[in-house]
Amino acid sequence: GRTNNKLRLVQSLNIFLYMSINLKNRETEALLAELKAATGKGNPQSILELLRKEAARQRRQVQLEERRKTLRILAKRYSAQF
Repeated sequence: GRTNNKLRLVQSLNIFLYMSINLKNRETEALLAELKAATGKGNPQSILELLRKEAARQRRQVQLEERRKTLRILAKRYSAQF
């Protein structure tokens, strides 16, 4: 079924922004219901927390790849000296 949820995404300087998300996926709806039952949090809060966690994970992944690239460059430079 279709679920239309109003999500409070950003609160900054006492200004609230709302975005409507139309969920058309039964698995998504079931997982949201499971989270709500387990945490007592509503869909907007659960989705916001999940988005924050995923964005942080993505940022960490990019940082990790940048560090790996730097280490490869340093290793190549070091091995060229010997």
